[in-house]
Amino acid sequence: MPPEGGLGVRLGHVPELVAREPQLSDAGVQLITALLDNGPDSHGMHGLLSSAGTLVTGADARSVMRVFEIDATPTYHLIGPDGTVTAHSANLAGIPLPLPTN
Repeated sequence: MPPEGGLGVRLGHVPELVAREPQLSDAGVQLITALLDNGPDSHGMHGLLSSAGTLVTGADARSVMRVFEIDATPTYHLIGPDGTVTAHSANLAGIPLPLPTN
């Protein structure tokens, strides 16, 4: 697992993710973000991420990260309308946006 306080390298992803969440929601895709936040939320990530999709923190975030074998925080997970995981990554470049239209 990443060390506590090692969130700075991922801060740039948060505003973009929050801005794109309505597109995901409109497509029936659920966004789940796992964030280790065991210390003070000095970067404001908790507030930003909780406004987009479902935010999982603490021990539950560790479990999600372990299942997907991603050693970073935050991690992003897309769940399609049928309940299957369509993408997961610690980097927004690994998330297929914009979503393809059918």
